Amino acid sequence: MCTKRILIVEDDETVANLEKAILEGEGFQVEIARDGAEGLEMINNNGYEVIISDFTMPRMMGDEFYLRVKELNQDLAKRIIFVTSAVNDFMRSTGNRLLEKPFSNQQLIQTVKDSFESMVNRPESTKIDLLHFFLGAKEAAIGKAIKEFSFKTPRVEIIDEKEDLIKAYVTTSEGSDFPVTLSPRAQTCGCRDSFQKGEVCKHVIVLVFHLLRERNN
Repeated sequence: MCTKRILIVEDDETVANLEKAILEGEGFQVEIARDGAEGLEMINNNGYEVIISDFTMPRMMGDEFYLRVKELNQDLAKRIIFVTSAVNDFMRSTGNRLLEKPFSNQQLIQTVKDSFESMVNRPESTKIDLLHFFLGAKEAAIGKAIKEFSFKTPRVEIIDEKEDLIKAYVTTSEGSDFPVTLSPRAQTCGCRDSFQKGEVCKHVIVLVFHLLRERNN
């Protein structure tokens, strides 16, 4: 299900607010991150379908931001729209859509609509396959998840559960609540292994165990 959610990653507040106003006028839900580092934090805790990212930013340039998003969610990385005043080889190599400054309101709107259209026309399943996460996990992560259940059953709080999106908070032996999101082809978690390494972590596996148990009851 497409919720038409967009993240704008832009350090120029005037530009970001203008883009936001234009897109909200077209019915999109828009949020703003001031740089790539903040953008990654927001992606890790929210579900976005399209990202509009300036390429030249403080703390994290557009190429690093793209690669970090790709570690978290390859499909979402394909829907990063680069905003730039000078197209470079890296941007071309990604095959992503570009907005070259200066661009018109209509160019912005149409480029975003094209990105959403690519999602609608993509021939792939919209259902979450829990087995997918087991197959993508390392043995160490699965072992850590099993070990959690051997001491005390981890606490799992489901926030949202749909056919194509599951959001939950998972509390394990560390004592912290980790936000976990599952979608048909990707997962995110607030822990270090997921956020920094892009791995299927033990918290994702704990959530999968929980969901399987609930569905089999």
